Amino acid sequence: MLYNMEMISQFLSGFELESQLGEDKLQILSIALGDATEDPAVLSIYSQGEDVICENTSNKIRVLHSELKDVVNAVVRRIEFYNDWERRALSAVATGKPLSQYLALLSELFPGYTVKFLDALGRIHYSTDETESLPKAMDPLYMTLIRNIPACHRISLGITGITVFWSSYFKRHYLYGNFVFPDSSFVIFSIFPSQGDSKPLGDFQLHLGQFAQGIFQCANVSGLDQTGLMMNRNFIMHLLDGQEISQQDFQDFEKALGWSVSDGAYFVLIENHPKDGFAARALPYTLSTRLPFSFAFNYNDAIVCLISECDFKYGCRVLQDLLAPVGFNGGVSLPFTSWHEIPNAYLQAKISLKHKGQSETNLLLCSDFLWDCYVERFRSEGCEQLRHPAIDALLHSPGGGEQLLDTFYWYLKNNCSLAATAEKLDIHINTLKYRMNKIRDIIHFDPQNYESRMAFLVSYDVMHMKKL
Repeated sequence: MLYNMEMISQFLSGFELESQLGEDKLQILSIALGDATEDPAVLSIYSQGEDVICENTSNKIRVLHSELKDVVNAVVRRIEFYNDWERRALSAVATGKPLSQYLALLSELFPGYTVKFLDALGRIHYSTDETESLPKAMDPLYMTLIRNIPACHRISLGITGITVFWSSYFKRHYLYGNFVFPDSSFVIFSIFPSQGDSKPLGDFQLHLGQFAQGIFQCANVSGLDQTGLMMNRNFIMHLLDGQEISQQDFQDFEKALGWSVSDGAYFVLIENHPKDGFAARALPYTLSTRLPFSFAFNYNDAIVCLISECDFKYGCRVLQDLLAPVGFNGGVSLPFTSWHEIPNAYLQAKISLKHKGQSETNLLLCSDFLWDCYVERFRSEGCEQLRHPAIDALLHSPGGGEQLLDTFYWYLKNNCSLAATAEKLDIHINTLKYRMNKIRDIIHFDPQNYESRMAFLVSYDVMHMKKL
């Protein structure tokens, strides 16, 4: 573990001190007894009259009326403690110890503070306060923080890591952080002074919290009660990758889910934010906690969630509540009644999600983007060179061009309504009539012919897919 002068000052808090600590970003790598040194990474400790001086190049701590051996022993004891703690913590991670050991180890770092561990819903599973009967729901103070401070809600989804909240009332009395594990589960830890008159948490505790989080982030299990479905994540991944799945596997998976897709289900695809790594990993666990009969996991560049039809309306409300505060634009969904529909559902949802854009609604049905899906599938089969003759006629005839082509497209798109087309193009209706007369002079096209109209629209959309 690396140390800085603020930590050294904490080690000597039992002495009477005079400290001159600037912004110390330098790490103490070694200790030298004797005169001051020019190396900023070396902590120099030496006597000066009745006092003892601890300093590096940028900072100085004067320990008043002390013996050199007492100061050295105080510093060395604390350094040995943290080095030993680090060894034990790394050993716990390497040997796959249960979460209870990680939690007990973390509480050692904060004597005089209460440490609590919460799941995605704020239920307390561990506390150094032995008077608490666990597990229990989050107390009202935590609920107030999570509901009223948006950044705190992000922490409840395991996104921002260690964060200290400042407010007029809670001024640095609470330290929040999270452990996100490789199985997509996570726990939130909260640290605060045990006594109401205790000093607020400082940068030293923040440093220790980040230190502990960095170690336990590598752990393999969380130990908290979970749905047990994460082990089946590969089953759906294989299905999405086009691999053959036996009928028995389908039956076993539905037994684990607690519902059958033949009764109706929804496939939901939620966008993923590369910058929000914690969100991407924590959201599936949050969904499975809030929606016990759902199944969510990370897949490629998105989050896949399967929800039974009977839970879907409630699930939509849960998704709206979870997605909006953490900055997700949302997702798309579509119904399915057979596992064999999953690969096509994923493809359709992926296309729909791409076209969703900046819609204010967090969750939309894929049917809202069915035309985009058909056009993109049509284009992906190598049909982008199929072009309706009227397109080239408008583009290349004298007096024609992109303007007339786009005008005719939106005229057909708006069911041949002059008023709706003029409004869409933001032009006067007389201007539109002038353009339509020019179009009729260039091409002979019957807008009322359904097949001709659809062929033109599809051809135009395929040609302009990259622009849409």
